[in-house]
Amino acid sequence: TRCNFNCKMCVKQSNGCQIAEGDLNQSIFSMCEPLLPHLKTIIFTGIGEPLLNRDLEEFVSKAKQEMPENSIRGFQTNGKLLTDERAVSLVKAGVNKICISMDSVQPELFDSVRNGGQLSDVDIAFNALNSAKKKVPESDLSIGIEFVLMNKNMDELPHVINYAYNK
Repeated sequence: TRCNFNCKMCVKQSNGCQIAEGDLNQSIFSMCEPLLPHLKTIIFTGIGEPLLNRDLEEFVSKAKQEMPENSIRGFQTNGKLLTDERAVSLVKAGVNKICISMDSVQPELFDSVRNGGQLSDVDIAFNALNSAKKKVPESDLSIGIEFVLMNKNMDELPHVINYAYNK
């Protein structure tokens, strides 16, 4: 539930929200491990930024080992922390689906909605992931966009789809 952004639409920013800050830890993950052979999909996202968790690659790697072949191991991210090195590390660990949060192609609107980020972070994240796919050609990484529809960005949806298509 930790996050490096303060997005206006996030439940954590609502009045009276009492969601505690924290990370998935080894103890909790180990309790979930017996379920892994029975899962088709695992998404390492709560209400926060999964790239803040230093154990993410370890969790993904364990999930890849234990889950059925062709399973999905992924997460959503704001992309701010997705460096070239981290992208390769995640792909090597077995991540095969990453969705980047993007609510506008207009820098000023994006920056106002995603408090803590900039639209350029999304470009950097896409470039890092596309580079990782080339560096780890055996990967089956799928990259997507996550869009939170709001009154203020409704007209942006077709532009975001076009942006994603061209990435």
